[in-house]
Amino acid sequence: MIVDDVLAQEQHKVIDWYKQKDGNTGSPEVQAAILPVHIHNLNSHLQQHKKDKYSYRQLRLEIHQCAKLLKYLEVKRMPFDIIIV
Repeated sequence: MIVDDVLAQEQHKVIDWYKQKDGNTGSPEVQAAILPVHIHNLNSHLQQHKKDKYSYRQLRLEIHQCAKLLKYLEVKRMPFDIIIV
């Protein structure tokens, strides 16, 4: 699908921007950078499909996960508020 290709391209751009070395997709910085892409796509999906309860639940879970990762990065690593621009 075209939408999946666009999502994959956006994710690869974000991974390339925030990775620290090749193959680094699991670091908290990369994960915290990928989640807003997912959140944006879920939000646009929910604007069209308002009764999709599963996607709404996924949106809430990903927002919570993003907040937890940003809190971790702020406390343990470094301020990482560049992502939420």
